[in-house]
Amino acid sequence: MHKLRRLSLVVLSSTSILAAGCATLRSADQRSAGLDAYFQDHPIPRSCDALWPDALRVAAGKGYPLSGRDRKILGETEAGFIADLASAGTQTYRTGDGGLVTSTDWNRESGTRLRIQARPSGPEGCRVRYDVIAGGLTTAEEREMGPDWDLALDLLRTVDAGGAAKAEAGVPASP
Repeated sequence: MHKLRRLSLVVLSSTSILAAGCATLRSADQRSAGLDAYFQDHPIPRSCDALWPDALRVAAGKGYPLSGRDRKILGETEAGFIADLASAGTQTYRTGDGGLVTSTDWNRESGTRLRIQARPSGPEGCRVRYDVIAGGLTTAEEREMGPDWDLALDLLRTVDAGGAAKAEAGVPASP
């Protein structure tokens, strides 16, 4: 009888932990989807060129090392030829539509890096996306994990606090 009671408690505890984990994942998915929808409907109200230093600053502030001239944009010294050669990151380049793209080196704490893309949207608007890349720090294969909309929200907080408040009002809190 005691064994059955213990087994029931173990099963109940395990079920509760799984349910809590699923709820957290569901909340994170809802947050990501809500922020994605917000940023699709509301470009950041600045040109990509004006916004770019802030976009880089958000990534660097989260521990993602920049490469080449991108470091200089933020007032850092360039890492040098050998360091840039060994880096997984690339410095900013312009796309055919007038956008900007760069990728960071590996964040040693998270084992991820970022591809940052800024695409013009109208005469004075820009859509910025931070795509997370994982795997290459510890394995030979990299895999894209998708966008980190919370980084885009951090950028929006920097340049448009009112817009950031509107974006956050429509999504679940960060888990």
